[in-house]
Amino acid sequence: MADPSFENLNVIWEMPENWCEWDHVQGTLTRLEHYLFNLGFADRFVFIVTSLADDIALAHNERTVVYQVSDEGHEIPAYAEDVFMAFKNYRPFEPTPDTIRIVPLGCNKDVPALPVQLIRDRSIDRSLLHWPG
Repeated sequence: MADPSFENLNVIWEMPENWCEWDHVQGTLTRLEHYLFNLGFADRFVFIVTSLADDIALAHNERTVVYQVSDEGHEIPAYAEDVFMAFKNYRPFEPTPDTIRIVPLGCNKDVPALPVQLIRDRSIDRSLLHWPG
């Protein structure tokens, strides 16, 4: 897959071609592009999508936003203090700098897109978890 491009967002992709979350991250950045463009901030930042925690292509504490994926090590990236903000899927085990935000995991390419099914049409209509009470 070629690196996705955006009309109004500067994105540097440091991901392998066979990476499993292309669609999720591209969709997230596409929605973000719309909001930032409407606010007049789309050209203010450079976004870097990477799985690396030790080095990035560009570090600038007022312009660089990193979306770090595949970071199951729960580590604080070496560049955390050198960027405006870094988004990760896993909270670090150590106290987290103010520049790091945790975002939910997305679905990878192997999860099928299923239509939304109304509650009345589902065979299970409640959580499988037992809630005390």
